[in-house]
Amino acid sequence: MTRPAIPEAELGDLLRRLIRIDSCNPPGREAPVAELLGGWLREAGLEVELDRFAAGRANVVARWRGSGDEPALLFNGHLDTVPVQREQWRHDPHAAVVEGDVLHGRGTVDMKGGVAALAMACATLARTGVRLQRDLIFAGTAGEEVDCCGSQRLAADDLGPVGALVVGEPTRLQVVTAHKGALWLEIATSGRAAHGSMPEQGSNAIAGMCRIIDRLQAYRPAHRPHPLLGPPTVNLGTIRGGAKVNIVADRCVLTADLRSVPGQDHAALRRDVCELATAASAEAGVTAQVEVLTDRPAIDTPVHEPLVATALEVTGRVLGGAPAPRGVSYFSDASVLTPALGVPTLIFGPGDERLAHQVDEHTTLSSVAAAARFYTALAQALG
Repeated sequence: MTRPAIPEAELGDLLRRLIRIDSCNPPGREAPVAELLGGWLREAGLEVELDRFAAGRANVVARWRGSGDEPALLFNGHLDTVPVQREQWRHDPHAAVVEGDVLHGRGTVDMKGGVAALAMACATLARTGVRLQRDLIFAGTAGEEVDCCGSQRLAADDLGPVGALVVGEPTRLQVVTAHKGALWLEIATSGRAAHGSMPEQGSNAIAGMCRIIDRLQAYRPAHRPHPLLGPPTVNLGTIRGGAKVNIVADRCVLTADLRSVPGQDHAALRRDVCELATAASAEAGVTAQVEVLTDRPAIDTPVHEPLVATALEVTGRVLGGAPAPRGVSYFSDASVLTPALGVPTLIFGPGDERLAHQVDEHTTLSSVAAAARFYTALAQALG
């Protein structure tokens, strides 16, 4: 099977153009990214649709029609990035500065590098007239960094039969078959205000939250060990409470990030946190409420699935080495798309995920080109 060559200079130019568009979320502003990709893929010969669903917000879906009737292969990547604090960066995070093989900028890793590589794979197959037995769909989605609004809209669209999903999140060019789920909770304690000189007259919501924090840090949720993901985790993200130093705090709010492994029931996790928060806050004479901010399930595709076996074979053949599947602790749009579509899912992309969301985020252009070669070969191998 002849594998079309990837035009690396054009791929690097496309990625730099994507980085120069500020799509930090909030507020999002993905529409210019979607428009750039949509126009570029249309010129390559794909059928393109833009879904503009709010001011500055859009998904882009491009399709390369196959010659058979096999269920489609869906390539997915998100178009938004996390915000930046420009003064902390060595280079302007949206200038797309290149030093040798290294490209600097917000989104180089998470995940415009993967988006560019996925789009280039689709464009390369279309330009060279390679027809698969299935449709190849590229879907660039908005909002993954906040609420997955774009993938939720995509899941509700009529894409036709889909047989497999590939998400281009950063994996260091390694095959990932599982990622953790995320349950983000907001815990609020309510007490009774009083003068700071007479604390016995009030009920301190901060003191109650301290008891909850102690319980959360000791919390070890029940789970089945997963060979690729390790144990579930709990992170205390933000806390705010009180109005003034000389007032007994009548309210305190904590956010907690629970990362789950396959098989864990998020409803049960929430009940556990509600019970420990209620018991701990009562000891301080305050009340507690727990609200769900984000609920995304863990994803796990068995290694015996043809998608995984083919991906491992393609990785070894195209990139070299002795590949083995791994898992990652972050979640992706697959948390929305995989349950909705009911399909085997693979996560594979350029960039080091440990650099995602970091100051001076960067990737190598050679790794982005390698990812594009992998996606092209995978689509051909799946037929």
